[in-house]
Amino acid sequence: MRGLRLWLLVSLAVGILSQGCKRSASHEGAVGQGVLKIVQSAVQLTSGDPALRNPTWAPRGDLIAASAVDGNSLWILGVDSLPPRQVVTGESIGGAYTWCLDGRCLVYREAEIHGRRRLWRVRALHVRSSLVYDILGPAPRVSPPRWDPSSKTLTFTVRGKPRLFRLAMSDTGLVAEPLTLDSWAKQAGSGTLVFERNGGLDVAVAGKAKLIHFALPSGGQILNPAVSPNGKQVAFESTSGDSLFLLDLVTGRLRSLGVGHAPAWSPLGDYLACVVQREDGLRTLSSELVLVDSRNGKRLQITNTPDRLEGHPSWSPDGEKIVYHEERDGKLYLAEFTHVYTTPPER
Repeated sequence: MRGLRLWLLVSLAVGILSQGCKRSASHEGAVGQGVLKIVQSAVQLTSGDPALRNPTWAPRGDLIAASAVDGNSLWILGVDSLPPRQVVTGESIGGAYTWCLDGRCLVYREAEIHGRRRLWRVRALHVRSSLVYDILGPAPRVSPPRWDPSSKTLTFTVRGKPRLFRLAMSDTGLVAEPLTLDSWAKQAGSGTLVFERNGGLDVAVAGKAKLIHFALPSGGQILNPAVSPNGKQVAFESTSGDSLFLLDLVTGRLRSLGVGHAPAWSPLGDYLACVVQREDGLRTLSSELVLVDSRNGKRLQITNTPDRLEGHPSWSPDGEKIVYHEERDGKLYLAEFTHVYTTPPER
């Protein structure tokens, strides 16, 4: 019965979501038929001093951001030669941050202790000037910030309720314009927003005012949702059964992709990078990086290191590199790929 409810819910959503999704530019449609081949799987990028984790590639491809292992500072390094430099400090800021505005800013949460309460600010660092702007004052239960590049919208939740801001740089600094979901849906030409709620997923599509809620028939909680580059699919992990799923917002089809955590879309939308862990019931013994072909579910293992804890894969804008961390040595590494096409991509 629960599976039937999900099927009905998704089927009802299909007619609402499909027209909005059609407006998005389709990266997947331009991919062509091809596969990724590994060139190198572990190119050391940093020395481990400072120890860094949670790397994230900048949209322009020239910089990588990362957090210190204690989570209380953010660092930036150049892909080729620029050594890591600390750019901002704050309580627990390294656990949830995102690039925005084509790599000009980093948006992050910063914790504050008020008596027995832990509250959060949302702030933006302008990388070039090092100026910090407040977007949200101290508030409880603030979710990690997400950036939708197609509509230039920053999203997060406060007490489970969506908060949206359109960001722009002006002559006087960063402008953060608050939006409602209705105003965003009317004004945005494209974009897909996702919010975790009650163990499920709320989805908003530009041009459609209605928020659609999805839930798994197994009752498992949805975690770490990631929207595909063209806004037509959402990958996420679940707390029960097969942990990695792919939801097609146009057809309503829900596919299991097997085991995997923290999915990250390639820029072309053809692959998902994810983490596969080995545990003994009490602790994580090792973790490997795996690529999953979003079209057919085939897997390509990037790393095979039983003594390491690799994680947090982040793609380069050209889709031919992934940066990731190794938790035990605090170093960042690169994996390099090349696309081998049977039919060339359309440009």
